[in-house]
Amino acid sequence: MEKSPGRELEDHLRAADAATVQRWIDGVVAGTTQVPAGFNWILFAQVTTGYARSRRDPQTGVKTANLAWAEVALAVHAYLAARSSLRYYAQNQVTEAIQLRIWMIQQLGAVAGHLVLDPEQVSRAFWDHLEWPLAEFTERSAAGRFQPADLALLMDLWARLGIIARLVRSKHLVPSPELRDWLALRAAIYETVGVVASRPKTSPDRD
Repeated sequence: MEKSPGRELEDHLRAADAATVQRWIDGVVAGTTQVPAGFNWILFAQVTTGYARSRRDPQTGVKTANLAWAEVALAVHAYLAARSSLRYYAQNQVTEAIQLRIWMIQQLGAVAGHLVLDPEQVSRAFWDHLEWPLAEFTERSAAGRFQPADLALLMDLWARLGIIARLVRSKHLVPSPELRDWLALRAAIYETVGVVASRPKTSPDRD
């Protein structure tokens, strides 16, 4: 059976090197490169993340963390987060990017100012994509005002804080006082998730 243009592009990009794929995703972001219908973005994000975590070195043949592919994967996650109209999906892409960045730091060490290895990029991503300010979260949680429509976002916040906590425990990131407050709330967020999950869904999921 003949492959669709989207599938042909997927196969081509999987076989290309990181620099070639980086130029392609940069063109997509800039709007100068068109993506054929049927292109599987979810699979593409998974593939590039996998390459970042374990790509065979052409010189040594050894599989290791690959910074060039990490940059590609982070660009893909950022693009998907920016283009999604679904808030949970966008937040999930941000969390996937944070998780990859933290994994790379733990493998290769922290490097201030580096696009991938700077721990401050993790803090920046957390604050730039925070769904609720701390005061609003604590007020809504205490008043029982979270609804089933908030459940996926609450679970993503809980997971994201757990990932960041690993970076703090490894001493690669010194959290700000407010980030410490958020990390201290992780157990309370989990309890809130349980309470909200037990409620009947009375309204459609939010975009």
